Amino acid sequence: MMALAPVASAADVATLHAFLAAADLTVTGLDDPGVWLCFRRDADGRISGSTGFELSADGRHALIRSVAVGPALRSAGLGSTLARHALAAAADAGAERAWLFSRRSGPFWRGLGFQEADR
Repeated sequence: MMALAPVASAADVATLHAFLAAADLTVTGLDDPGVWLCFRRDADGRISGSTGFELSADGRHALIRSVAVGPALRSAGLGSTLARHALAAAADAGAERAWLFSRRSGPFWRGLGFQEADR
């Protein structure tokens, strides 16, 4: 199984912020207490992937966020593994439905069973 570490410190948030910004993903709210995030480091200690979610106020809906893979590992299945990890963790936390926003990765998310919805 892939080793993922939870974001546990301000330093983790700052490092993840830089990783996600480089992937052109939203970084707003990474340090909000309701956001669950984890990441994977490569052998050199650099973040190579991340995933996360935040629950709605009633806990029934999860917003999947911060799923990113470093350039060297793209197209190797890591993104799907990370996304499934977030979906499973959100379900374990009580979410019955998952949502996400994506500007460029529609085919990836459709491959995981997501469908387009009106905002």
